[in-house]
Amino acid sequence: MSGSTATLGMVSGSAATSGMVSGIAAVLGAGTIGAGWAARLALMGWEVRVFDPEGAEDLPETLARARASLPALYDVPLPPEGRVLRAATIPEAVTGADWVQEAAPDRLELKRKLFQLVQAHVAPGVLLASSSAGHDIAALRGCATRPEQALRLRPVDPVYLMPTLRVEGQGAEARLASIGMGQGDVAAATSLAAIGGGEPEARDAALVTILRGLKDRGAALAAPIIAHQAALSPAPADPDARVIPVTLDRQVPVTWVDYNGHMNEARFVTAFSEAADRLLLWAGMDAAAIAAGHSVFTVETHVRYLSEVQIGDRIQVTTRVLAGGGRKFHIWHELWVGDTLCATGEQLLLHVDLETRRSALPPPAMADWLARAAANHAALPTPEGLGRHVGQRP
Repeated sequence: MSGSTATLGMVSGSAATSGMVSGIAAVLGAGTIGAGWAARLALMGWEVRVFDPEGAEDLPETLARARASLPALYDVPLPPEGRVLRAATIPEAVTGADWVQEAAPDRLELKRKLFQLVQAHVAPGVLLASSSAGHDIAALRGCATRPEQALRLRPVDPVYLMPTLRVEGQGAEARLASIGMGQGDVAAATSLAAIGGGEPEARDAALVTILRGLKDRGAALAAPIIAHQAALSPAPADPDARVIPVTLDRQVPVTWVDYNGHMNEARFVTAFSEAADRLLLWAGMDAAAIAAGHSVFTVETHVRYLSEVQIGDRIQVTTRVLAGGGRKFHIWHELWVGDTLCATGEQLLLHVDLETRRSALPPPAMADWLARAAANHAALPTPEGLGRHVGQRP
């Protein structure tokens, strides 16, 4: 390769998603750690330039594993994937970059020379960090032109999955948070990563299951994922728009698949339940409302299974309000993979008073939001399958 960058076949895209910080990242070294950094950054919307004089043959495989696992940690979509490019020289990789992540062999003399070379081609405000496992920040800064610019960000393998790392130096917190990473208990994270063991695919599947469990319990090791997911959550839908909102957008994790190799039927109900929760959150059913004694109970659900859904598929659920504003809340879900309608769900819920455990009127603001949404959605065509019963012929 001479004097030009070459793409590894990645999709170009911007990261305009709420809560994201993106730009151009240079990764110096494409071994296990460097390839992991490149994969995480690309999946978080960054354009990534990779330099490794010995090649980056394993990088496409690492990217494929990251695509199959990292999005499964989230209940919201990640930003559009950034391009991954091969750079022929270090200056070509780092010039114009916002973040330079060094992941070369762990030899102090080599890393110091790299820092000197990089600083000759980047501005003082660029994030410059080493992944060194064996050298602390004082040693790494030994020959740096601008010592304060150099940081140490020591991640846990696989970098594209594990959210915890050791941070030495200042100025990286916001960017790390924007890619779902943060300072934490590296020893505990390393022990956790070792639990997966085995082949990379089996290890990643095990780690996704464990990390999702930790995230659901609010565990400290999953704190960066929890905060990042909150930042990525979509803005509330407009109840006055005659558009059916997307209430769930996520990748199907391996834990949702059954012995038939496809998404288990109970997980369709889970998806519809999460979609209903998001719609209700937009309407005002938040933690404060629940603490004040307001909630909804599902009293009837009818699901139609129309097409199989596989591991790794990106599913979107749209939710239409058929009736709302009073004690009864009637909604219609559709679950899509691309242009394929895979399932529908019709739900009837009741607003309840949590103290009496009986149906009650919702708070005025919530009632108004749901009534407005129902009125606007009523102008749309009647969904096919509404009101069907089990065993009814088409």
